[in-house]
Amino acid sequence: MMGFANKKSDYSLKDASFFEHIIVAYANMIGELRIVNEKNKMEDKYRTIAQNSTDFVVLLDKDKTFTYVSLSIEREFGYSAEEIIGTESKNYFEQFITARTVTNGKLQLLMHVPNKANDKRLMVESTIQALMDENNVITGYVVNGRDVTVREEVIVQLKKSLAKEKTISELKSRFISIASHEFRTPLATILSSAEIISFNITNGIDENVIQKVNTHVERISNQTKKLGKITSDILLLEIHSSSQQNEQFEKFHFLNFLKELIAEYFSEEEMHNQLLLKVPNRDFEITTNPLLLAHILKNLVENALKYSPEKSKPVELTVTNNSNSFLIQVKDHGIGIPEQDQKNIFNAFYRGKNVADIKGSGLGLNIVKEFSILIGAIIELVSNENQGTTISIAIPSERKNTPY
Repeated sequence: MMGFANKKSDYSLKDASFFEHIIVAYANMIGELRIVNEKNKMEDKYRTIAQNSTDFVVLLDKDKTFTYVSLSIEREFGYSAEEIIGTESKNYFEQFITARTVTNGKLQLLMHVPNKANDKRLMVESTIQALMDENNVITGYVVNGRDVTVREEVIVQLKKSLAKEKTISELKSRFISIASHEFRTPLATILSSAEIISFNITNGIDENVIQKVNTHVERISNQTKKLGKITSDILLLEIHSSSQQNEQFEKFHFLNFLKELIAEYFSEEEMHNQLLLKVPNRDFEITTNPLLLAHILKNLVENALKYSPEKSKPVELTVTNNSNSFLIQVKDHGIGIPEQDQKNIFNAFYRGKNVADIKGSGLGLNIVKEFSILIGAIIELVSNENQGTTISIAIPSERKNTPY
């Protein structure tokens, strides 16, 4: 029989059609071989990953019998694949389940699984997902898991540390509260006795003695007041840091509140010569915690006056009322805060390096910061050494203009 290669006559369209079928069949065969080859390569890659990963992969049939386990099962738990495949999962792992949750249709388990080889108990986290056929009938399950022993041990230690920290914090709060209250009575007694001594000095005593007594009485009085203020500040911080209801909001007129505050805490001399108010012509309503706001303003003004030298420009207290907030600025022309101290200046008991000769506790600005947080205010500090400090506080408000 003569083949196409030995054909003596020219090829016809019929011959070309025959060749076309052969070429297409050959191409399809090559394509299928390539697909099978790529599939085998991918399966080899997945198998390599599954066998070498520290995580484990398990396949179960619909009756929850093992059909495949990765080599990591033997490394982690001491069971070989030959030992497990064909047996039911409940014989090995289900008895160790300690927690079950369902997330996005997947069952998540936490298990205490002992290692067969060394009896070491591992904490294992697993996810189980059902495998479905085209009719949505379960044909098996795939289980992915990993050893989370270290993570769970860390969590346990963290919980213990938090509980210990809470206990210490509660003891500290109790101590501060008791100490502050216990200090107040003797301090009040000392101050009262000093005032009585000063008042009852008789005219028969030598003038020099009277002067010396008055000098020491004044020192006792000043130091007692200083210690009393520190005690009050510590107690104030502790009360509001531990309170479950820090934000007792009230609606009130701010400018009227400010006038009463200044009249209560500052002398007429300070108001006329050392404190300059720049406020709107019309009062406005705000909704905030008046007690916390009073302490913020009092500490800001006290600090500004304390760190301003005599005969300097007055401390400026400026109030600007905006649509959703109002801005309070306290500006002094005093010694300023060194740049290296500014990042810590709001910390409790921290004082700048340039205030050694000026008495203070380092609590004033800490109170300002903590109470500003409680009322949702934003605080900003700008300071230059030997030029002065400006502290701005933006406080949320509900504005309603009323006749001043």
